[in-house]
Order: sequence, then structure tokens, then C-alpha cells
Amino acid sequence: MFVYSLRYFTMSMYDYILECMHDCILESMYDYIFESSMITYLSLCMIIYLSLCMIMYLSICMIIYLSLCMIIYLSLCMIIYLSVCMIIYLSLCMIIYLSVCMIIYLSLCMIIYLSLFNLPGGVIQNDNKQTNKQTNKQTNKQTNKQTSQSQW
Repeated sequence: MFVYSLRYFTMSMYDYILECMHDCILESMYDYIFESSMITYLSLCMIIYLSLCMIMYLSICMIIYLSLCMIIYLSLCMIIYLSVCMIIYLSLCMIIYLSVCMIIYLSLCMIIYLSLFNLPGGVIQNDNKQTNKQTNKQTNKQTNKQTSQSQW
């Protein structure tokens, strides 16, 4: 009976050890698999998270940068374009306006000048004629008076 009990004890110990070893091995394998899978999972999550963050960050930065650059570029281009166009437009308008005004002014001045001084029957010549007529009348009157006085 002692041998049997010893045998039973050794078998049970053996079974217990095997079972413990089996459990330990399984547990360690499970831990290893779980840990490695967790590491893999976490690393993948971190990679995905970081890549998404970088993509979002870069996209936002690029959108802001490009929008600012385009705003600045377009505003400068429009300012330069509009200023040049306005300068050209205003200079042409002023040239045309001044040339038309000068043509009208000079033509009016020439018309007035020619009508007053050079054309026959102009105002100044009429005044001169009237003055000459009056002078001639006065001279004739004086001459007639002198002649009539000398005849008496």
C-alpha cells in the first residue's frame, strides 16, 4: 500500500507538474502572443495615428500656405495690373481730353481772332471805319467852316 500510495503520489505529482508546465507554457505562450499582438496592434495604431496626424497637419498647413500665397500673389498682381491699367487709361484719357480741349480752345481763339482782326467787316475794322467816318465828317465840317469863313 505504501508503494501504491507512493506511486499514486508520484503520479499525481507528475501529473501536477505536467499540468503546471502545460499551463505555464500555455500561459506564457498566450502572454507572448497577446503581448506581441498588443505591440503590433499598438505600433500599427501609432503608425496610423501619426500618419493621419501628419497628413492632416500637412494638408492644413499646405492649404493655409497656398491660400495665403495665392491671396498675396493675386492681390499683388491685381494691384500691379490695376495700377498700370489705370495709369495707362488715365494718361490716355488725359491726353485725349487735353488735346480735344486744346483743339476746341485754339479753334475758338482763332475764330474770334479772325473775326475781330482779319476778316473784312470785322468788329475792329468796323470800329475803325466808323472812327474814320466820324473823323472824316469832323474834318470835312472844319474844312467847310474854314472855307466858308474864308469866303466871307
